[in-house]
Amino acid sequence: MVRTYKDFDLRNRSILLRADLDAPGDEEGKVKDTYRLEIAAKTIKTLIKLEPKQIVIIGHRGRPEGHRSKKDSLEKVCIELMKLVGRTIAFVPDCRSVDIPNEKIVMLENLRFHVEEDENNEGFAHELASYAEIFINDAFASHNKGASILTIPQFLPSAIGPRFLTELESLHLDHAQEPIVAIIGGAKVHDKMPLFKNLLKYVEKIYVGGAMMYTFLAVKGYETGKSIIDEEGKELASILINNDKLVLPTDTVVLDGKEVKTVSVSRIPKTAKGLDVGFGTLDAWYKELKQARTVVWNGPLGFVEDERFAKQTINLANILVKLPARTIIGGGDTVKVLQKLGVTEKFFHVSSGGGAALRILGGQEHPGVTAIAMNENIKPNEKQ
Repeated sequence: MVRTYKDFDLRNRSILLRADLDAPGDEEGKVKDTYRLEIAAKTIKTLIKLEPKQIVIIGHRGRPEGHRSKKDSLEKVCIELMKLVGRTIAFVPDCRSVDIPNEKIVMLENLRFHVEEDENNEGFAHELASYAEIFINDAFASHNKGASILTIPQFLPSAIGPRFLTELESLHLDHAQEPIVAIIGGAKVHDKMPLFKNLLKYVEKIYVGGAMMYTFLAVKGYETGKSIIDEEGKELASILINNDKLVLPTDTVVLDGKEVKTVSVSRIPKTAKGLDVGFGTLDAWYKELKQARTVVWNGPLGFVEDERFAKQTINLANILVKLPARTIIGGGDTVKVLQKLGVTEKFFHVSSGGGAALRILGGQEHPGVTAIAMNENIKPNEKQ
């Protein structure tokens, strides 16, 4: 297991904390969704209890690619985070060549206002590392190859933080309670090749929904009308379709002209576009889901941006809330639905990282974990 924050004595140490600060906002930078900030606040509160000398928070927002903007500034993120933590956080309007204020908690401006972050610049990472004594990466959702993720561990004793640790422990299925079943939605089959291959080692069944179901139906020779087909994913779908663990929908909700109707998957009109699974499908799945002890759900079952085709995703969420199984949720679009329903706290684990969760569920390593593991020879200096 990678080194964690629990492995260090943080008392009177200065901490450089990489947090997930990528909160959606408006053009003026006002925060519209505090989900990730609520997680960051919990981490900060946990670390404060360990009596560090100082916490210097770094992170990114948006994709500014070296250009400053109000939209991507962390200044209003800092204000929201202060409310959630219940403590003053000193904001510094840059992250390069700055004097760190003598305050308990400090936040630096968006790392991506400097192209060196995305370029994984060693000098940039070294400068960030100079602001503290110990680096803690709690930015699970940030699985990019930025300097703050990959290179800071070369210069500071490093560990993963509380949320990062919870994500890894929850998403690794080696110790999950059996039987395990998975529900996979979303649009593209080829994007989820590692996910399918890894899940098949653990699960009893994989239930397929979302736009990708029509790619599977197409390789079975069914008419799919105007439904989205992942041409790049057809080869993988043709392999998976013969696996007994894979379960496809039996009915689907389609838009045929202006008419919304439910049809058998074997009777999709040429003029129709499939946009959701049908109630009959969900009813059949429910009978088997009741037997599971662990459920992994990634990706919505339909086109949830349109309420007409969000019904079965919402129904599935309400079903899973009531089941005794431990449900693990991964994927940004799925989480948005749960947030609207107000049920995120009712599941065993709701991941804060869409792509990062896919990576772990797919049996791959997180780059942040690899970077820390490769540099575990770097130890904290002796206290004076």
